[in-house]
Amino acid sequence: MADPRFFRVAVEGDTTDGRKITRQDILDCAETFNPQLYGVRINLEHYRSIVPGGPFDMLGDVSAVKAEEIDLPVGNVTQKAMALFAAITPLPAFVDINKKKQKVFSSIEIGQNCRGTGKAYLVGMAATDSPASFGTEALEFAAKTPGFYSNRKLAADNLLCQAHEIPQEIFAAEQPGAEPDPTGILASAKAFFDRFTKAPETVQQQGQTPPQGQSPAAPATAPQGDAMAAFGMMFAQMSTTLDKIATDSTAGLAKLTADLAALTTKVDAAPAGNFTQRQPATGGAATVRTDC
Repeated sequence: MADPRFFRVAVEGDTTDGRKITRQDILDCAETFNPQLYGVRINLEHYRSIVPGGPFDMLGDVSAVKAEEIDLPVGNVTQKAMALFAAITPLPAFVDINKKKQKVFSSIEIGQNCRGTGKAYLVGMAATDSPASFGTEALEFAAKTPGFYSNRKLAADNLLCQAHEIPQEIFAAEQPGAEPDPTGILASAKAFFDRFTKAPETVQQQGQTPPQGQSPAAPATAPQGDAMAAFGMMFAQMSTTLDKIATDSTAGLAKLTADLAALTTKVDAAPAGNFTQRQPATGGAATVRTDC
């Protein structure tokens, strides 16, 4: 199983409605995240469609989160800040959208009271076209317009963070949890052919010394011998099968040729359909003469 591909989805600080995401909020989200407790889905611009099959269908799921302290450049100085990182499992629709360079940023929604514990928890993630810098304008507008984002939240007290870019490698072919060889066929085939490329090893090559009084062991060629025998048997079976096919085809063609020749002879010898056989002329006295 491949390691999850994490990318930054939130940093402690401003939210889209003028409030603050605290360091503790980030730590709580990492601690309380549990897909079995609450499945965090990815939507479009924080809209949640009631009926499936429309433009606001879900785009995937958050599979893991973690909190890490980062160095955040602020002007000419660098500040320490707590950041939340997430790994996602995008659905094909999300991958297709990203290929078109649409909705390339993420924005998370944070709840404030996880099952009465008072801890913050992750309740949703959105794909958006608003870059991380949108906070400078949207924050000011939202702070002056109470309820501006409330219709997109699960609860009025939830926090919507500023948007952060989603790295392109998140949408690579191999996703967390994907099994490249689920049936094990490739591994079995590789193990089989490895028997031909693996050089014979003697006891000395393996770093072992034979007991005193015993001669060095002969090279271990049994695997190669078994493999060659298997190939020989396979090719023998193939050869026998091809010979039978060729023999059957030749016999069938000969019979078809003979049948065609017999039919041609019969057709050539057959009279026309309107042919009437006349009586043979004898030339005797009984011959009927024409009365002209």
